[in-house]
Formats: sequence, C-alpha cells, structure tokens
Amino acid sequence: ILFDDMPGDLDALATRQAEIVADVVSWLPGTRVLVCPTYYSFDPVLEKFFGPMPVGYWPQLGRDLPTGVDVFWTGGRVCSEAIMRRDIELIYTQLQRPVLLWDNYPVNDGAVRSNFLYLNKLSRREALPPRLVSGHLCNPMNQGLVSLPALMGLVELYQTNRGGSEWLEEAIGRETWRQLRADRQAFEELGLTGMGRNRCDELAQCYRSLPGPAAREVAEWLEGEYSFDPACLTD
Repeated sequence: ILFDDMPGDLDALATRQAEIVADVVSWLPGTRVLVCPTYYSFDPVLEKFFGPMPVGYWPQLGRDLPTGVDVFWTGGRVCSEAIMRRDIELIYTQLQRPVLLWDNYPVNDGAVRSNFLYLNKLSRREALPPRLVSGHLCNPMNQGLVSLPALMGLVELYQTNRGGSEWLEEAIGRETWRQLRADRQAFEELGLTGMGRNRCDELAQCYRSLPGPAAREVAEWLEGEYSFDPACLTD
C-alpha cells in the first residue's frame, strides 16, 4: 500500500492512512501487508515536494498501524549513500516497530542517475537484527540483469556462506561480464554525458555484437532508450 508521492497536508494523515491499512488487513487475513508512508526517509526533499510533515506523523503511524504491518524506509536519504544501525535506531524510536528497508541502490530511473550504470556491489550497509528491520529490499536499475553485480552486495551482507560468483557470469554471459568489467569505471563515473555520443555509439555496437539479453540492456542504455520519469525522486 503506497502513500508516497502525495501531499502531506491532509487532516490526521497518519490516522487516516492507518485506517485504510486496517481495512485492507481485515479483508486479507493472513496476508503480509507492506506500507510506504508519505514520509519514508529523513530526507528534506520529501517535504520540499509534498509539504511539511505533520507533527508526530511517524509516532502516530507506528501506534495506529495494525501489528505486523511492514513500513518501508529508505534510510537517511531517498537514495542513501550509507545505511547504518544508528540511522535505523532513530526511526525505530519514532515508529516503535521495525522497518522494511527499501534500499534505492542501484536504481537509475531519475534524471541524473539514468545517466549511469551502477555495477559496484552494494556497500556501506550494516546487517541489522530483526528487532530493527523486518527485511531488506534493493531497488534495481532499469537494466535488470545488469543490476546483478550490484545486488551481490545484498547477498553478501546477509549470507554467511557466500560461495562463488559463477552464477553471475552465467546469468549475464561470460563475454558480456568480461566487457562490463572493462567498462565499469566509465559507466559509473563518466556516464552517457561524460563518455560522449561517439564513444557511446562505439560501445553500443560492441554490446550489440555480444549474445544475450544483458548485452542488449547495455546497448539500449548506450543508445538512449532508457528515458527517465520526470516525477521520479530517486535523484
């Protein structure tokens, strides 16, 4: 149930939202219910777009939501550079319930971020106990298969037996994975604008020559086929 991207100036916002959720819970017994609040981060950009957060919004929401309902949280920012225990303890004290982390990495659907491919593993996160987090989700890039190298960081954060990365090479394709490793720095640091149209065209031809859907994702990105949604806040 998503209450994000809406004005926050409604009367008794948290109570009304909790009432809606309670109705859904009553209609769907035994179903896990996840809720994104209107203010899902400490990031001031949310108040810039949706107006000042009502006083006591988070404590009221935490009190009024049915027990067991998960609350999405993106961290200190909409796109958090780091998510540490101290950050989550701050919102826990407000909600008095664990949060479900909606981690906006490696997502690239915004005006700025769509210029880049993020291939580095998720980092600067702490594995947190169930008392503080009920789950940890990562928002992938528009290029789903090419998101897998970044998502390896989520696997390694919580999985003690990490194993090898052979499956990653198999999913992406050996030749494509080799080429991506060679181009990783340019894709992450220069992006489409920094590389320039000529270089993007050259690389697009290269990836078009490689087999598999992951190579096609990269080629389409280089050719400008992934446009951003101007309403997106993940920048």
